[in-house]
Amino acid sequence: GKLDALASSLSAQVNAVHQSGAGLDGTTGLNFFTVTAGKEASTIAVNPALVNHPEQLAAAALPVPPASAIPPQGDAANATLLAALKDKTDTTPGDALYNTTLQGFYQQTVSDAGGRAASAKSASASAGATLTQLTQQRSSVTGVSTDSEMVNMLKYQRAYQASARVVQTMDDMVGTLINNLFSNR
Repeated sequence: GKLDALASSLSAQVNAVHQSGAGLDGTTGLNFFTVTAGKEASTIAVNPALVNHPEQLAAAALPVPPASAIPPQGDAANATLLAALKDKTDTTPGDALYNTTLQGFYQQTVSDAGGRAASAKSASASAGATLTQLTQQRSSVTGVSTDSEMVNMLKYQRAYQASARVVQTMDDMVGTLINNLFSNR
């Protein structure tokens, strides 16, 4: 919205000054910019008539009577007025640029956008750090610890080996008992 306001004000101010000047061929009343209302920032462009016929660029002041006189070459009075627009304070109440210059409004808009981008980047980095920390906390509570799992595996392996020895010992005892019983008969 701010860029649309800037493009709208810029095109209106430049067009007003440009229309008041005269080109090298005596052309007057041409707009410098073309713009579509409501989409100013994305559609602002230099008038194609000026691109195709640069001699119509109104750099000179309007000729003094007689009206048919072509302004003398080198008169850059209108160009000077166009250049001065960057420092002209907008005095239209209710206008987005009210009480500021085109250049000041542009700098404020860019600075604001840069500040918002930096703030968003900082918030994103902070959220990323928080996510990493919470993920690590969750893993420490619910995650698998290879050391504790190794200890448990060794514990169960030793229990299995002990059980196998008990069964083997009982098997040997029963075998010895049966062999002794049948050998004594």
